[in-house]
Amino acid sequence: VHARRSYPGLSAGAGRDIDNATMSPSGNWVIVQFDSAHDGRPPGTELFDKNLDFVRRISDRDGSHGDVGVDADGHDVWVMPSDMASETLHSTRLSDGYRRAELASSRVGRSGHHISCRNRNQPGWCYISGHALVNSNDSVDSRSEPWSSVLAIRLDGTGYVRKVADTRHASGISNREYERSPMAVPDRDGKRALWASDWLDAG
Repeated sequence: VHARRSYPGLSAGAGRDIDNATMSPSGNWVIVQFDSAHDGRPPGTELFDKNLDFVRRISDRDGSHGDVGVDADGHDVWVMPSDMASETLHSTRLSDGYRRAELASSRVGRSGHHISCRNRNQPGWCYISGHALVNSNDSVDSRSEPWSSVLAIRLDGTGYVRKVADTRHASGISNREYERSPMAVPDRDGKRALWASDWLDAG
């Protein structure tokens, strides 16, 4: 055990006070998502050093759809949509807090994205996937354009996108269920991806 930090009265786990925590690829930073107020601060996503000393807040929003990876310049970065309204994809450099738009919302669409940067041997990329937002008339929301895809995003500010795969998800009201989210994850080399699919409700 390198370091410990306690939060008396707070419990950890999905849906609890502390939702999740993750360490950066370099081992220098820890990101914690708080779903409850703590230390006089509101819920949000926060950065700590490897000794678990508080550094700064990264976001005032839920960070469960983000991930920590390495950008094209070799920096540890936190990657997540800016907010649920615009879904613009941003990276935040952990060393100094510099924030950069990686992909505009007009290209990402709006589809409950999940981010994965598990491709440790392929720095400079992150992977996104999402499930469709469905309108009341059972049609797929036009803002959910990439909802049936796994996309690789270059983390260099150029907005370069590479389509990895189709996730084959059925549209319709039933597809609003969170359990149908593909939640794609790449392998360490970025050569393969794994995701969940209902195969268009093929049975």
